[in-house]
Amino acid sequence: MPGSGAEPPRDEVLSEPLRDISRVVAALAAGDFRRQVTTRVDGELGALKDDVNALGARLAALTGEVHRLSGEVTVEGRLGGRVDLVDAEGGWRTLVDSVDGMVAGLADQVRDLSRVAQAVARGDLSQKIDVSARGEILELKSTINTMVDQLSGFAAEVTRVARE
Repeated sequence: MPGSGAEPPRDEVLSEPLRDISRVVAALAAGDFRRQVTTRVDGELGALKDDVNALGARLAALTGEVHRLSGEVTVEGRLGGRVDLVDAEGGWRTLVDSVDGMVAGLADQVRDLSRVAQAVARGDLSQKIDVSARGEILELKSTINTMVDQLSGFAAEVTRVARE
């Protein structure tokens, strides 16, 4: 009975924690990883609260790491970075490995392009880009390799004419 000092009905005790958990899960789904379940609750709902908060923290950490790595690559021009997500397992590990693999693959391609461009700048026309590539990087690779071939042919022709 109301006002008798008895505990509220069980459904009322569960309602607020469930609403709080639901709000946080909706926020996580919408990309707001800062939200935390704050309702004080024990037992199975307490475990669910902890799991939801841990998920939010993990999503926030991954987002921060990808943002940091993106800045290293695009703003600072450093290509050797990796995502640092402690204890990544399962799908988290797959995601981290995919981002790291993408950055490493791009770094390999850019480094090989740079190596050949530096060789050409030194007058060494014997170098070719040999890294595996597709799409726009393949177009750039083909263009630079064609340029090196044309410069090499032009240099050979100038040398032949000079000798005559």
